[in-house]
Amino acid sequence: MEKDYKQFQKVTERLTTYLRIRENVQRRGEDEVWKRIEENIEGKKRFLFRRRLYIISTVAAVLLLLFLSVEYLWLRDSDPLDAYVALLDEPTLDSSQIQVYLSPEEKVMVEENTASVSYSPKGNVSINQMEQSDTLSKNKEQEFNQIVVPKGKYTHLTLSDGSTVHINSGSRVVYPRVFSSESREIYVEGEVCLDVTKNENVPFIVKTVSFDVKVLGTIFNVNAYKGDSDHEVVLIEGSVRLSDQHKNRIELRPDQLVAVNQGKIGEIKKVDASDYIAWTNGLLVLQSEPLSKVFKKLERFYGISIHISPDAGLLKMKGKIDLKQSLDDLIVLISSSAPIRWNKTDGEYYIDVK
Repeated sequence: MEKDYKQFQKVTERLTTYLRIRENVQRRGEDEVWKRIEENIEGKKRFLFRRRLYIISTVAAVLLLLFLSVEYLWLRDSDPLDAYVALLDEPTLDSSQIQVYLSPEEKVMVEENTASVSYSPKGNVSINQMEQSDTLSKNKEQEFNQIVVPKGKYTHLTLSDGSTVHINSGSRVVYPRVFSSESREIYVEGEVCLDVTKNENVPFIVKTVSFDVKVLGTIFNVNAYKGDSDHEVVLIEGSVRLSDQHKNRIELRPDQLVAVNQGKIGEIKKVDASDYIAWTNGLLVLQSEPLSKVFKKLERFYGISIHISPDAGLLKMKGKIDLKQSLDDLIVLISSSAPIRWNKTDGEYYIDVK
């Protein structure tokens, strides 16, 4: 009996060992099978990934080629000034210097708060009565220059046809070094006051991001700061034709103002146009303007950050401000007629209601 039991025990152990070995073999087989399956899946994934990457790359290349082709055709067929402006970098309006670009490689920096830039009919340039060396090509009609006036600065520009441009703080103007016999076009971002030399054969056109102004010879003010919701044109004398992005057109007469909002011309208003060009003489004339707008103008003119609360920004002010005063004196003056309080921290101003 004992002998049979021992024999049974041996058989059981062998069977157990056999089953364990078989299980291990099966596991190894299963692992091998799963490994092969995973490798197959990964291979298919890599294949699909490569295929998708190839498709995406091909589509991207086609779209890029299409974009470049459209851009090339647009640049080729568009107005030379528009094409030039489209390729320009964003201006640096927080600089401490006025920047006069005489070519892509040549830039003159003016340290003073004001600059006088003048072009002769042949395109010779002087900056603050200093003649600049002529390093450009002979065909100056194809060359565009640019003036960037940072916050707190001012520039007076005389163009090659004798037209003059007062350029306010935080603005830039792009223009040909010499006007051609067929066109007189400039591009404006910010605020300028122009006195255009009359030439009935060659109209003068001011382009902005939201509208164009066409004139023969006149004095008018353009306010078209990038980022502002409303842009304005005010006519002092003569006549101008205005066209917007929606192909609407109007004609202004002296002492008329029109605002352009979101690229669309608004209603014409009767104003005292001299109030809108007073800034060229260092004055700011206010006609019941909200303080948010007033302090935004002062921020640009003085080149100093001014933070105003929403409640204080709704208050309105009327009168004249002498921009020759210090900003501290101006804010004290404003606070004497409006219920506001202010403080100055780290060179920045904070305005709130009392």
